[in-house]
Amino acid sequence: MFNHWQCVLVCRCCYGRRVRRNVVIPLVILKNNKLIWFVLTLIVLCAAFIVFVTNTVFVCNEQVEENFSNYSEAFNKGAFERNIVPEFIPKSVFEIKTLHDVDNNSLWIRFRNNLNDSSFIQNNFLEINKEQLRYFEINHPECVNWWFEDIIEQSPSNDNALYATYFQDKSNKYFLAKEKRSNKYFLWSK
Repeated sequence: MFNHWQCVLVCRCCYGRRVRRNVVIPLVILKNNKLIWFVLTLIVLCAAFIVFVTNTVFVCNEQVEENFSNYSEAFNKGAFERNIVPEFIPKSVFEIKTLHDVDNNSLWIRFRNNLNDSSFIQNNFLEINKEQLRYFEINHPECVNWWFEDIIEQSPSNDNALYATYFQDKSNKYFLAKEKRSNKYFLWSK
């Protein structure tokens, strides 16, 4: 039999109309309330962790990341036809990293370019002044480590913030940041 710290829960397992059998499940009634709170806290933390991991996996699954070594590889793999890389990107670009969010059709691209070739900026973009940058809202991608954390104009104390010149394209679809200390460019859609 059961001692006074246990009780019996009887369940009737029904399959269709007939009752097939009774199942006896012993439940331990805990002596100490602290142990109950510990177990409940552990269950809640595990559930929160599962929700966090599930959301992270689903968010990352909705985004497609592609890397190309240069312009011709991106062209040959159909990146321009699929609108993963805009047509105004110059042929001199290399180390192209793209991220495309399938749900909201957002696009993030980082690439390198020959420092002397900035004609595509002059032909397609207008510079954003420093006053506008204070209120500039940046759509950051999820799940990538190659994108910048913030811009230096909004977070002067952040050593990892991007120090760049910023542009907006004439069609009002894209933003471009040209890093001042290197030949890296960051392009993203609105």
